[in-house]
Parts: sequence; structure tokens; C-alpha cells
Amino acid sequence: MPDPKFTDTLPTNDRSGSLKSLPLAPIMSAAKHRQLIEFLQTELALPAESIALALRQTAEVPGMLPIVLWKYGLVSIYQLEQIFDWLESRPAASLLDKCEPIVPM
Repeated sequence: MPDPKFTDTLPTNDRSGSLKSLPLAPIMSAAKHRQLIEFLQTELALPAESIALALRQTAEVPGMLPIVLWKYGLVSIYQLEQIFDWLESRPAASLLDKCEPIVPM
């Protein structure tokens, strides 16, 4: 079960110390991002704290999440390969998926 605290926006601190939310970058759709987090939790059994740390580091570029997880030693090189295999096996979001259907008048 994915952690309910992960949403379409990422909390971050601004310079004043107050929390604000950053929207997820379009590099990865919000749905695919949620699926990736679910994969990390269920298939790789990564703790929510590890994922949260990596998410804070990738707030501006969520597509870097796998690399940051590896960089901080939160996943092994084998697990990183599993993440890339999982990402590769998922279809990329098409612009057509986000368009409204055209209805002739």
C-alpha cells in the first residue's frame, strides 16, 4: 500500500522557513511518479523515510529519483537496474492521453 503522504505536490521549505508545495515536473507524469513510489515501497521494500529523503533532493527534477536513491546508498546497483527495468516496461505518457476528445459539431 503506497504511503498516503505522497501526493501530486512535494513539500519543501522556502528561504523564509515556511512550507510550500512544488508541482511535480513534467518529466514524469504524476500517475507514473505515484506508481514508481508504490513500486519502491512494495517490490523493493524501501522505507518511506528513504523515499522521502530522495524526494526532497529531487523536488525540482523528480525524474532523477532513481539516481538520487542510488547516490545516497538507499538502493544497490542491482536495485537501480530493477528500477530502470520497471520504468522502461511502463508506457510513456502520450500527449494524446491528456487531450480532450474532439467531438464534431
